[in-house]
Formats: sequence, structure tokens, C-alpha cells
Amino acid sequence: MACLRCHGPDGRGDGPLALKLGPVPDLNGADLAHRYDRRTLGELLRYGRGNMPPHRDRLSPGELDAVQAFVMRRFGGAP
Repeated sequence: MACLRCHGPDGRGDGPLALKLGPVPDLNGADLAHRYDRRTLGELLRYGRGNMPPHRDRLSPGELDAVQAFVMRRFGGAP
């Protein structure tokens, strides 16, 4: 999965590309549900921001929705 390259297998920001990119957010304890609503997280995944690349050309709409749901469940709790 594309996320692993930067965020690592446990979402700690320690993926193999993290050293090259600079600090990559640790998603654990980030309380993403309070920082991002589902729409904002979806836009971040689709269009990217800062060092995070857009994934709209790499993943299908269904895959993007699945990643969004996983991230909210695993790292922020579904709002």
C-alpha cells in the first residue's frame, strides 16, 4: 500500500521514504477524527498536501474510500 512507504506499517511515520522526505506524521494518537472530518481526509488522500502526494490517479474511488475509512477507524475513530 502507498501509505506504508511513508507512514510505515504501524502508521508511526517511519516508512522507508520518511528519511528522505523529512518528518512524516505519526498517525498513532493523532486524534484524526478531531483534526479531519471524513470529507477533509478524503480530499487530503485524493489531492495531497505538503509532502503527501495525491493518490487520485493511483487508487480507484472505491480504494480511496476504503483507505479513508480504515484511517479514521484505526487512527482516529469514525466521526
